[in-house]
Amino acid sequence: MLAYADKQEGIGNIWIRPLDGSPPRQLTHWQPNPILSFDWSRDGKWLAYASGTLTSDVVRISDAR
Repeated sequence: MLAYADKQEGIGNIWIRPLDGSPPRQLTHWQPNPILSFDWSRDGKWLAYASGTLTSDVVRISDAR
């Protein structure tokens, strides 16, 4: 099985895709924030994730001495 983060219809979630070719299954049902990263516990029972908004600013500096 392959787990991956995907944003569909504006909402970020984690999906499971079986390796046998069957359709993917949505594992989580969260809000519109993107999934920044995720990982499973060693025993595979717990899922840790980081979710949030991405922002950036652009600053133009001219005549810098």
